[in-house]
Amino acid sequence: MSSEDVVRSVTSKLVYKIDLKDEEFYKAVNSIFTVDMPDAVIASFLTALTTARITKRELKIIRKVLRQESVSVFADTSTPIIDNCGTGGDMINTFNISTASAIVTASAECSVAKHGNRSASGLCGSADFFERIVFNLDSPVDDVVNCLRKTGLSFFYAPKFHPALGRVSSIRKQMGFKTVLNFVGPLCNPCTDITGQVIGVSDIGLLGPLSAVMFDSEVDHIILVHSDDGLDELSNTSESTIIDVKKSGCREYRFSPKSVNIQLATPRDIQATSMDDSVKYTMQVIYGAAGSAKEDIVILNSSLALMVGDKVDTIKEGIEMARSAVRSGAAKAKIRELIDLCGNRDKLEHLEKIYDLTD
Repeated sequence: MSSEDVVRSVTSKLVYKIDLKDEEFYKAVNSIFTVDMPDAVIASFLTALTTARITKRELKIIRKVLRQESVSVFADTSTPIIDNCGTGGDMINTFNISTASAIVTASAECSVAKHGNRSASGLCGSADFFERIVFNLDSPVDDVVNCLRKTGLSFFYAPKFHPALGRVSSIRKQMGFKTVLNFVGPLCNPCTDITGQVIGVSDIGLLGPLSAVMFDSEVDHIILVHSDDGLDELSNTSESTIIDVKKSGCREYRFSPKSVNIQLATPRDIQATSMDDSVKYTMQVIYGAAGSAKEDIVILNSSLALMVGDKVDTIKEGIEMARSAVRSGAAKAKIRELIDLCGNRDKLEHLEKIYDLTD
């Protein structure tokens, strides 16, 4: 049976809910990334897979294939490396919360290998933001890793490190809806020595399967979070569900912003209406010039990142450390340090003037 026929067969079994063997599912997933076949065959497979009830088994196999086909690196930094990355797809159009949190976390002396892509459903993805602040997305892999070693922060642009996804990227765009690959991508940071990760999940039904996959992974400490308002972030507009995954086991609990004296905000307080707005609001938080609601949600998510980076033990402690990093100017200094090494400082300063963020 040809690879194309295997994909067609597995697609049919997914549609009609026929049990699959691990070997045939693995071959089908591997084939869509490595074998030339009609776009319609791949689109049908992704549609069937996305509409089926995804389990830990399927997610684990997809993650295995993507990691096998990725450009992996060993960063070998002096401090533990973490990542914070969401699945996207919440359709709420917030500013770039996770990216701001990554920069704030890195400024608190926790190495962050920020992994991400352009936006698939929102206004501004992490790659869109980094490109706007003139981080060079085309930087060679060695330069990206060197930046992480020297500054404790770097951006790992998904298409550069996951060329297999490039094979299906145009097909996914034409499909017009998020697929299962949106949920597996955040599980595949190219750094092989990453020790902690925060994963925001927009679909609460996937919290359990994703946590089960990561429990079996090589990452030591993972926090998965879904907010009642639908955000793939720890929200200050609602309560959230958190699953804390360590090698010793998993703990699920509910979180309210009120429990750490964070004032409840409204979704409008953290939304952007354009990419330019999103970039501006993200930078305002990093530079200590944002309103309380925008700063609070970034601080909340930075606290989770600091927990998986073993800098703090509780959300409350993380809030204090992250708030200090913003108010002291450390976060602003970190973004400038990053661009000095892997971008263009003059262009960043021009952007600072546009957004009235100069010293």
